[in-house]
Amino acid sequence: MDKIEQLKQQKQYEAYVKKKTPQHNVWFNMIKAFFLGGTICLIGQCIYHFCELKKLSPDDCSSWTSILLILLSILLTPVKLIVGLFKLIIGLFK
Repeated sequence: MDKIEQLKQQKQYEAYVKKKTPQHNVWFNMIKAFFLGGTICLIGQCIYHFCELKKLSPDDCSSWTSILLILLSILLTPVKLIVGLFKLIIGLFK
């Protein structure tokens, strides 16, 4: 009986883990990543062309593009963290 009880508990645990494990849609995640990467490239290209309009050299345009993209990522990362923190706090009170 002990072995049967152990198998029953193992199956219950496996069902619990399967229920709690989030299901991810790989294709949807790939499409989101594609568009997010494309948006980042679009922003970088806009910065580069703006620098060209200001008559900067190609090296200076590249430098400013890199600097501004890094600055944007630095400024937007804490915003994402704050949003995650608010979701966590709201989740604690549910």
